[in-house]
Amino acid sequence: MLCSFLLVLLGANLTALPASTNPGFDYFGATGPGAEAEIFAPGFASTEHHDDMYPAISPDGREVILRINGNLNGQAHSILFLTQQDETGNWSSPEPLPFLTHHRGGGAQFSPDGSRIFFTTKRPLPEADPSVSQSSLWFAKRTGQGWSEATPVDSPLNDFNLNGGLCLASDGRIYAALMIPGRASRDIYVLDCVEGQYPQYRLLAGSMNTDDHEVAPYVNSDEGYMLLSAITPDGLRVRLSVLCNDGLWSKGETVDELTGPEAKFVTVSPDGKYVMFVSHKQSESSNPKASWDITGFDTQPMEGAADIFWVKAGFLDARIAAMKAKYSTLEAKQ
Repeated sequence: MLCSFLLVLLGANLTALPASTNPGFDYFGATGPGAEAEIFAPGFASTEHHDDMYPAISPDGREVILRINGNLNGQAHSILFLTQQDETGNWSSPEPLPFLTHHRGGGAQFSPDGSRIFFTTKRPLPEADPSVSQSSLWFAKRTGQGWSEATPVDSPLNDFNLNGGLCLASDGRIYAALMIPGRASRDIYVLDCVEGQYPQYRLLAGSMNTDDHEVAPYVNSDEGYMLLSAITPDGLRVRLSVLCNDGLWSKGETVDELTGPEAKFVTVSPDGKYVMFVSHKQSESSNPKASWDITGFDTQPMEGAADIFWVKAGFLDARIAAMKAKYSTLEAKQ
């Protein structure tokens, strides 16, 4: 997250990134990849530091949150940076979100209407024991001047250590990886939004949860599919599950195209064209030096740093259609 001396005003410094004449997210002026995964926005979204979360994109495509994990005074540290696109299509140099503290944090997401930013942080909850290090879910509201102070979400989610990842879907639900007492592994749970709060959680219905640890869900509630990372005895695997007609989630199947680079924290771009993920896959173009000043991080990059990758999503479209046909009967789901 962020030390107080790093708190600065947003959007003041514009970069020389290409302007866009098209509405919506223009991928920082980059040309989209083909069937082979490439590093996403090298030097801007992917840097010499540990870029271990996919970009969080606002509903209108004009704001993007980047999470960068680097060394600060010799210790691993996380900061959420916000970049904004102006009316001419230029993107601002990313600046730390103003409501952060020095506490280590996780990923962030915009609410479906763009009015809130939800994020996980190890900031102690009010009246909690400050010596307990546990990730919880907080949010900040958009105001006329920027963003409000952060507030913890009033939900039983914050009874758990939220280090397994979660997704705020377009239907308003939260899908979260939780380790519930009495269960041997992390599983995916869902929470319905009730008047802006998330009062109850329930195990996701169907056969998607297994004896493996299911974490980091991405749910496309409009098209009825989920991508998640499964921690298996053979390593990390990305799995795909589809929502069947009876409301049950199918058995998850490994996405072979995302197994080779050991992808994790998988998402799909707002226009559905690209799969974006984080990987430690190394090449000559890995960990490019940042094109903007990442203030506060040590100059020495993190060892084994990861980058953000993206790949054309055509293979995923075909797989989703095939699985929806396959799991249309009760016998096939089991």
